[in-house]
Amino acid sequence: MRSLLLATSMLCAAPALPCDPSVSSAGFSVIPADGTPGVPTDVTPFAVGADLELLLRDASGNDLPASIEDMVLSGVGGVELMVRRALPLDAIASGTEVLVFVDGAVQSTFTVGEAPAASPPAGPEAVLDGVSQGQGGADTCGSFATIGVAGEDAAFFIGVVDGQPTVGARARWDGATSSDQLYVFAEGQHTVNVAGVDFAGRVGAAVPVEIDVPAALACACASSARGAAPWAALLSVLAPALFPRRFGQRRLAQRAPASGPSDPTPDRRFRRGALQ
Repeated sequence: MRSLLLATSMLCAAPALPCDPSVSSAGFSVIPADGTPGVPTDVTPFAVGADLELLLRDASGNDLPASIEDMVLSGVGGVELMVRRALPLDAIASGTEVLVFVDGAVQSTFTVGEAPAASPPAGPEAVLDGVSQGQGGADTCGSFATIGVAGEDAAFFIGVVDGQPTVGARARWDGATSSDQLYVFAEGQHTVNVAGVDFAGRVGAAVPVEIDVPAALACACASSARGAAPWAALLSVLAPALFPRRFGQRRLAQRAPASGPSDPTPDRRFRRGALQ
C-alpha cells in the first residue's frame, strides 16, 4: 500500500496550484487593505471568509452600522468562498479611522479621506499570461488561467467566466485579486470578462479575455484537513502578491508567462503610483 501511495504521489506531484481554496482563489483578504490612506468617504469594505460576522468600528470603539451583502467566489475543485461587503448606513466622516472586524478580529485599519469616489474604474488592461493543467495529487489541484491585470482607480479586479462582472447580493465571481494577476479556474474554451471595482463597490467597464484551458488530470485533491496544515507557510510566501497596500495607476509591461499562483517570485513590473 505504501508503494502504491508513493507511486501515485510521484505521478501527480508536478508543480501547480495549492489545493487550499482560500489561498488560491482570493487575491485579497480585506479591501481596503490594512494601512490604506485616503480611502473615499463612500467606501464599502469587502472581506473574504467572514463566515460569522463583518463589523465596522471607529478608533473609539463605536459601531459604524452597516448592511451586509454576500457574494460567492468560485475556487479550486468547485469549492466556494464567501465574500462579504459592508455598506455603511450613514456617511463616514472625513478623517475617521475605520477598523474592520472579521469574525471577531481586526483584519484591516484604514483612514477615510476627504471626498467620495469619483467615476467608476475604466476598463482595465487584461492579457492572458498562460494556462496551467491541473495535476491533482496531495498538494495541488485544478486547471486555471492566469490573467495579467492593471488599471486606474481600481481597488481590486474581478473576473467572470461567460458572464458580466457585478457586485451585490448573490453575485458570483470566478476570480478576484488586488494584485496584478487574476487566477480563474475553468476548463475548455471560455470568455473571461474582467473588470475593476473601486472602494465604493462600483464596477467599471469589462474587458473580455479568451481562454482555452486543458482539463485536469485524474488525480484527486487533498483533503481539507491536509490542506490546512501548510496555510501559514503558504500565506507568508504569497502575502506580498496577495495583499498590496497601495493602489494607483498600474500599467502592464511585456513579460514572460506566469508560472502559477504558487510561484514565490512573480513578475512585478507594474509601475504603481500613490493612492489619489
